[in-house]
Amino acid sequence: MASVAGCSSAVDFLADMTLEEVNVFNGADEPITGTIEIVDPDGEVALEESFDLERDRDGDDEDNEAAAFYDDTWSDAGEYEVSVELEDEPDEASDDGESADDGEDSDDGDDNDTPLGPERTDTVTVDDPDEERLVVGIAQEGPGELISFHVIEDFSELEEEFEGEFEE
Repeated sequence: MASVAGCSSAVDFLADMTLEEVNVFNGADEPITGTIEIVDPDGEVALEESFDLERDRDGDDEDNEAAAFYDDTWSDAGEYEVSVELEDEPDEASDDGESADDGEDSDDGDDNDTPLGPERTDTVTVDDPDEERLVVGIAQEGPGELISFHVIEDFSELEEEFEGEFEE
């Protein structure tokens, strides 16, 4: 996501051609494996998939499989329960971009500030199933969550979410 923040109209055009209804991006410097499950407003499982994503290479490899895309998920407008579970927590699960695996105990006793962890479940609202997409960011160096959920119409909306995080 960091490599595309900036040029809104070009980003949105390319994203419309590439993104599906549900998109999972690996921002970690290592491969990640996990599962995603989405339950629709009627309580039915709308998506249940495993993913095995390569490490983020900042777009320098055209065959980079650092993202997974899923379509035909939204049935109607409403609230969807999204659950993502990683097999292992990436080493860089700190919000400053530094590796959390530094040999020191990183538990500061305050579980409310940074909800880091190898799984997350939350409810997202989809108002327009024909236009809105879910972006799941894993280890994105932006918000203080290892796994973040963003319902968007245009990819450039993420720039506001991560504003200031990617400035040189």
